[in-house]
Amino acid sequence: MKRRLIFVVNTCIISGIVALSLLYMAQSRWTFARSQTMSFLAMTKSIAQITSNYMNGEQLACDTWSNYINKSHIPMEDAIAFLRMSIARKHSTPTSST
Repeated sequence: MKRRLIFVVNTCIISGIVALSLLYMAQSRWTFARSQTMSFLAMTKSIAQITSNYMNGEQLACDTWSNYINKSHIPMEDAIAFLRMSIARKHSTPTSST
């Protein structure tokens, strides 16, 4: 009788430890998955903002060049040549080609 009681108590203790371990692992997995999801969401928002800023900057550059070309009344061939040179040279300005 005493051995059975010891066996049952030990089995209950081991079962409790295993159950707590499994619950802890499930909680850790859920926490990790949530942090990964939040990290991915933050990265996606950042990339969207960077892309938006880049597109706005490109639009501003295109508007600047088109305003310059329209105001200066230069022929289309000269405008195309100037734009090609400005792409080739990073520090090209509207006044450097004339």
